[in-house]
Amino acid sequence: GNPTEIARHYRDRFDEILVDEYQDTNRVQEQILSCLKRGDETNGNLFMVGDVKQSIYKFRQADPSLFIEKYNRFNIDGSSGMRIDLSQNFRSRPEVLSTTNYLFKHMMDEAVGEIMYDEAAQLYFGATFDERPHPVHLNVLVEEAESELTGDEQEAEYIADQVETILNQHEVYDIKNKTYRKPTYKDIVILERGYSRSRALQQVFKDRDIPFHVNSKDRLLYTS
Repeated sequence: GNPTEIARHYRDRFDEILVDEYQDTNRVQEQILSCLKRGDETNGNLFMVGDVKQSIYKFRQADPSLFIEKYNRFNIDGSSGMRIDLSQNFRSRPEVLSTTNYLFKHMMDEAVGEIMYDEAAQLYFGATFDERPHPVHLNVLVEEAESELTGDEQEAEYIADQVETILNQHEVYDIKNKTYRKPTYKDIVILERGYSRSRALQQVFKDRDIPFHVNSKDRLLYTS
């Protein structure tokens, strides 16, 4: 059939259309969605979830302005499309959230981050952690030119030091038991910028007999 008949066929078939990572859609995808959705913005069946601060796919023709335009125009009463701010965070300690909010508030605006980091964009604590304070450490490693180790190797040695410090000097809060306990290697995960950069880290861990597991698909390195 013709495109109009095809669109009508699928439009009648779907009760709801759910779009994840909407900030990474492009205008071709937007046009397809507009042909499939029913109703208008006040009574339609199209639901979108996204965060423009996570938009990194412009090189794939993603158009974050699609998200930004709706984010600015939609409101909480649904008169022009309903906007629901999912700002409650259930994953992180309040110290992590306050640090993140502090950095983003000073770094992000409409020119740099394409959206203001205002009260609606901030993260709000919603987890069930204890009240003992845990400071956030932001460490900068300055490469030693005189060292026989490469920069990656120096960084790997520093990370291994941090792992041993956690195991020997810190406690972790067990949410299930609601008590503190000694850390285990399984409590630690290391996020690397790329799989190739983790090779030095893997070698250092082997040399120090630190057990670990590499998730090459997700670019994660777990101590185990």
